[in-house]
Amino acid sequence: MNRRHFIYLAGLLSLGISCSALPVLRMKPVLRLKDPAGPDDLPAHIFYLASLAPSSHNTQPWFLQRQSEKSWLLSLDQKRCLPAADPSCREMFLSLGAFMENLLQAAPLYGCDASYSVSSTSPLRLRIGLQPTGSLPDETQSWLLKRRRTLRRNLLPSPLTAAEQSYILGDDRLSTFFPRASTAGQTIAELTRTANQNQSRNPAIQEELSRWIRWQHVDQQRFQDGLSPETMEMDFWLKWLAEYFIQPKDVLSSFFQKSSLEQIETQVKESAGWIICRSSSEQPADLLETGRRMEALWLRAAAHNLALHPMSQALEETGCCQQLEKTLALPNIQFLARIGHCAAYPPPVSLRRPLKNIV
Repeated sequence: MNRRHFIYLAGLLSLGISCSALPVLRMKPVLRLKDPAGPDDLPAHIFYLASLAPSSHNTQPWFLQRQSEKSWLLSLDQKRCLPAADPSCREMFLSLGAFMENLLQAAPLYGCDASYSVSSTSPLRLRIGLQPTGSLPDETQSWLLKRRRTLRRNLLPSPLTAAEQSYILGDDRLSTFFPRASTAGQTIAELTRTANQNQSRNPAIQEELSRWIRWQHVDQQRFQDGLSPETMEMDFWLKWLAEYFIQPKDVLSSFFQKSSLEQIETQVKESAGWIICRSSSEQPADLLETGRRMEALWLRAAAHNLALHPMSQALEETGCCQQLEKTLALPNIQFLARIGHCAAYPPPVSLRRPLKNIV
């Protein structure tokens, strides 16, 4: 859809002309799949909650292989990686770590002890053990794992209290909060702008993004992954345009790029500040551990109705990442997100693949 087409349609909508002749938007969005496991299938309950972990573009890059009743292998699904934006798979390893954090928190809720070990071979694999403890399941405590989500819009500028900062960071010495108005916060915002501008001019990254946006209802039902109008928090009329007129190639248009950069400009001016998570090294095992800490922090934030919006572009652009680490004097930055209060913490809307497509 070109710019003229978009403006024409938007004009029709704003004037209310011939609305009876326009196609009707499907009012019910494709919903996240519910836990499909039977009451006695404890691993399925646990893996379902683990699969609610975050991942870049919601690619859900986890692949499970059952070895025995109590042993599983977790690895990266290479077809779900992002070679243009994340050539080293840094973000994918973080996603596996987030998956493991969810799994480790979910297992005790279903009467299991969970453990894992990281292989020393390539490609990296995690061997997961689930050992029933005999205790009765208490899935009432799974609400937080199901509640966590990304919020992209309307993060309030009110500052975090000292108590909120202390609770969210916990004893994680490799994670740091920077208020939005601080010198560090302004540096992060400026490098985020620069990185997004660079990426808007990178056809490979933009084409990769376009492949993971599920504009139409039929694609959302088919793939159950990626970014939907709901996860991008579009209003009613933009959802209508997305359903009937926007195509993947439109992501590559100058109009789309300009609109995206305008949205980024709004976002970096919102929120209470920025959260940074670092790793001990660049080794995959340390990236997995960082992903676990990232998800644990995110869950603590969700428990306090605090919104997180990952913005990793400054880490994906080598020059911006180097400048960020030098300016902040913090090595091995692996995760960057806006954090802030929100007027309401809505239920999650990101699509999730069925377990049969993961295991």
